[in-house]
Amino acid sequence: MINHQPLDDSALLGMLNGTSTSGNVQIEASLIPTVSTAEKSQSVIPTSDIDFSFRNYFNKSKEGDDMKQLFGNFIYLGDLAFLAGRTGLGKSILSYTLCDGVSRGADVLGQKNECEPQKVLLYDLELGLRNIKARFRNYEPHDNFLRPDCEQIFLQTDGKLDFEIIEQHVIATGAKVIVLDNISFLSVKSLQDQDASLKLIKEAKLLKSKHDLTIILVAHTPKIRENRELSVYDISGSANLLNFLDSAVMLNRSSQDVHYRYIKSVKNRNGDDMEKIIVCEINNVDWLHLEYVGMELEKNHLQIDNDKQNEKKQKLVEIAENVIGNGSIRYNDFCNEYATQYQKTYENGKKIISQLLNNDIIVKADDGKYLINRNEINF
Repeated sequence: MINHQPLDDSALLGMLNGTSTSGNVQIEASLIPTVSTAEKSQSVIPTSDIDFSFRNYFNKSKEGDDMKQLFGNFIYLGDLAFLAGRTGLGKSILSYTLCDGVSRGADVLGQKNECEPQKVLLYDLELGLRNIKARFRNYEPHDNFLRPDCEQIFLQTDGKLDFEIIEQHVIATGAKVIVLDNISFLSVKSLQDQDASLKLIKEAKLLKSKHDLTIILVAHTPKIRENRELSVYDISGSANLLNFLDSAVMLNRSSQDVHYRYIKSVKNRNGDDMEKIIVCEINNVDWLHLEYVGMELEKNHLQIDNDKQNEKKQKLVEIAENVIGNGSIRYNDFCNEYATQYQKTYENGKKIISQLLNNDIIVKADDGKYLINRNEINF
């Protein structure tokens, strides 16, 4: 029988040390979890080798190399990047086009490449020998372009491919840019699963930092709807996954020509925000690749129903009036107020404020608050 009395310091100490009694409090010793000395020592994280000084870290950053563009402002050397789009749009074509240029140290699709030729390791888990033969009729890859036979890898690893295996390949080949097409082969669960997506992205980030790599993860996304501007929220996966990315680009179909595609930056931690998209054309002369057309505004490549667009914009204006009115509001307060008024979530509020900004319905003032842009909107 346990006497339920407040535990004094000696009782607490006794519990930690595995003793069974203290004063009037009796505790059955078998109920107290014990921790071995070995387990205690393993749980202690050594700090002697960690430099906690920000001054030292700051000085170290000045000694390092400047950021270099690998794919213009879309992807920088050393990025952990996403390349996403719907099935069948040409993500694999873009992957090969990108790898070809990077392996040669050449500009890619009109975007500046400031880097020397890089050894690129592409894991193409989609195209087989017949597909490669059909797509690359008259093509000579650079020696820096590495593309292993993934079927051989699966035979050696009992159908397994993970970042531990990829690390072995990085060490063996000296590759500095890794392109994985596509990441579904690394995760048995959906990327919508928070635990699965976090595990995936943390392993990729660890590998990138450990070997000073650039890693581009190609992903299918079912979220993209036709005739609407792309955003980072179209990428399949939990919000936590997106937070860890340095950059994310999306591929979509153009309404101007059946062979046209466009590439949009939806997240860019290292570069400037870009208003324009890369317009490119599928070219099957010699080999299947994308060819640069130009830089344009995304809206020029969408089939937009003006009536529906005006209706949607009017709904956004009504939301702005209800949440902001004639005053101004901070970002977090807007998201919370929207969630309260419309019985939605904070994340929904983030999407709405992004749409309001994209449509010039609201602007950000010098004090960091948001207010309705009445000079541009006819109410």
